[in-house]
Amino acid sequence: MKKLHTTIIFLLILPFLSFAQITLGQIDEFTDGTDGWLRGTATNGELVLTADGMSSGGKLVTFNQAQWSSDYLSENITHIRMHISNSSSEDLSMRVALGNGPDANSGTWYACTNAIEVPSGSTDQLLEFPIAESELTLVTGTTDYNTVFGNIATLRILHSESTSAQGDAIVAEISIDNIEAVSQSNTLSNINYDEFKLYPNPAINELTIEVNSDGLIEVYDLTGKQIKRITVYNGLNKIDLSNWFSGIYILRVSTEKEIISKRLIVE
Repeated sequence: MKKLHTTIIFLLILPFLSFAQITLGQIDEFTDGTDGWLRGTATNGELVLTADGMSSGGKLVTFNQAQWSSDYLSENITHIRMHISNSSSEDLSMRVALGNGPDANSGTWYACTNAIEVPSGSTDQLLEFPIAESELTLVTGTTDYNTVFGNIATLRILHSESTSAQGDAIVAEISIDNIEAVSQSNTLSNINYDEFKLYPNPAINELTIEVNSDGLIEVYDLTGKQIKRITVYNGLNKIDLSNWFSGIYILRVSTEKEIISKRLIVE
């Protein structure tokens, strides 16, 4: 009877387990905990990650084996995007690594060939990691890219000066927020910034944003706090401002090479 009872419970939860996999556009905001990330603590809507440079806690690394697993190819996920603040005294070289094993010593792993530098003291820096085969290096195992990315088991975020899925020992602390699965069609680098226009300015109830391709615009107040993220599409985009407070906002789009910001006044 006990064995039958266990089997019934497993069959009941199995449909729910099937949903714990990657989907395009998913985002971890850490408002209700760590969202399945297995290192770090959820604090004030961010994942706070520390490393002491020694033993098991010596490396600045976190990983997820729940909703960031499964088939990246069928979901057309080409980038992993996030915001990172570096409160430590060390400059960091951040990467993502993806593999079909439970840890960086098992299975086959691919890691970002080029790190994104996060300087000491930087706050809310937008990082966008490309995960196309041409942007990654095979660091462990022999399985080909398409096979691995058709069935990812683990996503890792780490600091490493060299291309690795392991990470480097360091004494550091970072805060991570808004980890997002992105496709090429809505990466920030696709926008032609010469044609990023907004009007009227000042605006009252409605704003028009004009771009020549799909993209994402981040909205900040003057304290530097991100308050909105707006998806825009090729052409004219009408934005309802009726629930915005009066004041000055910064609208920003970013690439690996530059950040383009425009100031908006809402009356």
